[in-house]
Amino acid sequence: MASAELADLCGIINAAFGRMVEVVADAMQADACGGPGIHSPRHWLTWQTAMTDAMAGSVVHLATRRNELSATVTAMVEGRLSLALAGLIGRYVPNDCEADALDLAEVLTVNQLRRSVTRYRFDLTKPAPTGPTPSDHPSDQPAGPESESESGAETSSDSS
Repeated sequence: MASAELADLCGIINAAFGRMVEVVADAMQADACGGPGIHSPRHWLTWQTAMTDAMAGSVVHLATRRNELSATVTAMVEGRLSLALAGLIGRYVPNDCEADALDLAEVLTVNQLRRSVTRYRFDLTKPAPTGPTPSDHPSDQPAGPESESESGAETSSDSS
């Protein structure tokens, strides 16, 4: 009984984070995440939401790659993928490997996926994606893998 309710709640939270990624992507595209004293979209998001810096970094990074990783964002919006799992895909997985990473994310815990994507040697001979990258705003870089587990972003039941 409690497991089913917990799964339902996680789905709602995941969907909310997915929608947040879309809203932030739209705001970034419209250049609407600034203001006096605001240094980056990540800074803007932490101010607007009181999120941790690591969580905001994952949202901004995914928003930056929304078009490249549309299946990942869709899985979040549908409530099937947590911010922690999606953030790892967004940070480490090239867009042409997204489908395989999503398959793994459905069966691995956050820690298992982190170990997998940080150790896997992706084929880097393929052309790099075009468009803005998180490196355009150094302060928008997601926190390192060790910070992800501290961020509280592990909203799926895969926290082991």
